[in-house]
Amino acid sequence: CAFFEREWGSFSFLWIYIISEIGCIIVSCCMNPDSLAVGSSGAIMGLFGAKLAQVAAQLCFEMNEKEGEEVRLEQLSSMLCSMSIILTVSFFTYIDYSGHMGALGAGFIVGMICFSRSIRSGCSRTIWRLL
Repeated sequence: CAFFEREWGSFSFLWIYIISEIGCIIVSCCMNPDSLAVGSSGAIMGLFGAKLAQVAAQLCFEMNEKEGEEVRLEQLSSMLCSMSIILTVSFFTYIDYSGHMGALGAGFIVGMICFSRSIRSGCSRTIWRLL
């Protein structure tokens, strides 16, 4: 995840990390009100969700011409592989899968907002943020 901080900058990384952890806590409390869940794995899952939003925006809107489509597809496949491993492990006992799902969703939403700034068309940017 240190690669994400280098790529996005410390402020965006911290913003995504904190909002993802909040999403993790909210969904975990709603789905499992009788249990207590702590840890940073949800926030890390949120970082994966934000990266997924970034790659999806790059694939849909041709934001960065320096990178080829092959690089974007490689990033997408590595993110999906990492997330599938984490989600598979989440279903073991004493691991809060609902918190991971909440953080993934929160990270994806925050990533959509953060990375829509690079979309050139104002109409496309607004539609992407509303999704």
